[in-house]
Amino acid sequence: MRRIAVAVVLSLVAGAWSAIPGLAQAVQTASSVTAASVRADFDNDGFADLAVGVSSEDVGAIVDAGAVNVLYRSAGGLSGSGSQLFTQDSSWVVDAAEAGDQFGRAVAVGDFDDDGIDDLTVGVPAEDVGAVFDAGAVNVVKGAAGGLTGSGSQQFTQDSPELPDTAEAGDLFGAAFAVQ
Repeated sequence: MRRIAVAVVLSLVAGAWSAIPGLAQAVQTASSVTAASVRADFDNDGFADLAVGVSSEDVGAIVDAGAVNVLYRSAGGLSGSGSQLFTQDSSWVVDAAEAGDQFGRAVAVGDFDDDGIDDLTVGVPAEDVGAVFDAGAVNVVKGAAGGLTGSGSQQFTQDSPELPDTAEAGDLFGAAFAVQ
């Protein structure tokens, strides 16, 4: 049963991304697929940075809301100096942390706005959409010269305009990503 659910989620995510104008090409050229961590150049300095999803991270008293840690690399290698930890409660991430959301359960990378700098996609599979329990969401956080930024960040659910489906309880949209 779980394999069927994962296959359905992968199909829905692949179909949803290709339905959003301008994102289909970015997904096809993305450099990483679903994982608990990805490497990419989020700050455009020529060095591969590392994003790690921590989907069971508590945010204050909010249990299993989830987080993403980003470690930036320089000529000296990866370092905790200048690293970022962000959640749905970060001022520049669309939405708010809620118990059990699992923000960061899946992460992927691609240049989704065609600016030459890698952007980070974060799965939030247990996000409630309105009154729809565990429908799921995907956040896109833009890369910039100084690192990941909230400027232009977006969130997509199956209820987003131009997506070919609707959010349903237990869909877990964002639990996995597919790159074609």
